[in-house]
Amino acid sequence: MNASLRSLGVCLTCCIAGLTLAPACALAEGASSLGGSGASPFGSALVVPGSPAEGEQLEAQEEARRSGPEAVVAREASATAYEGLSTEQAGKLAGEVFPVVVGEPDGGPPALPDGVKATGFPSDFAMSLALPEGKLGVVDSLAAIAVDTPSGRVPVDLGLREVGSGYEAKTPAAGVLVRIPKHLGEGVVLSDSGVSLTPVDEHGSVLEGVGVVDGASVFYGDSENANAGVYDTDTLA
Repeated sequence: MNASLRSLGVCLTCCIAGLTLAPACALAEGASSLGGSGASPFGSALVVPGSPAEGEQLEAQEEARRSGPEAVVAREASATAYEGLSTEQAGKLAGEVFPVVVGEPDGGPPALPDGVKATGFPSDFAMSLALPEGKLGVVDSLAAIAVDTPSGRVPVDLGLREVGSGYEAKTPAAGVLVRIPKHLGEGVVLSDSGVSLTPVDEHGSVLEGVGVVDGASVFYGDSENANAGVYDTDTLA
């Protein structure tokens, strides 16, 4: 993997994230000690709270931190820290750095605390609850958390299942059908709206890779384009 985090695109609608992962992000997010709090000689003394110039002071402090010797060394080390990882190693790294993105479906009913039980869905946007001590409650959501089916209203389940040559949500919300392909070059498609997302290199050439389900996502190891000089790149949808 190379040393930068390249975002190939994020479609927050319908809870789809298309990310090209380059694992320097692991170093950047996981090693705050490299130029973070306590590691730089440039601390909060540069900033006077409430000052009219506080914004400029914060910017100067951040620039000083980035220019510090430890931050410079960390950037240089990250350039090759994760190159040459196998597909399995890259997938493991993605799960460690982005556990929520990889492992948790971005939608459907929220997790309930102990002692609270869902009793039904009055609408696609509401869930009724049975609370301790015989009390009742309701969850209202801005996004649909249930969907009407011939057998009644059921909760949205964005866990993935294999359908033909790709993957789809087990129980998507009404009017929101997302298809994630096994072959990255086919692109992620929002079928009902006709919108698609296909990762490409800087020249517009399609990136390739075969995806496997990894938690709540599909991971494409070695989604590169050797002819275009794109190497050590992995993609997560």
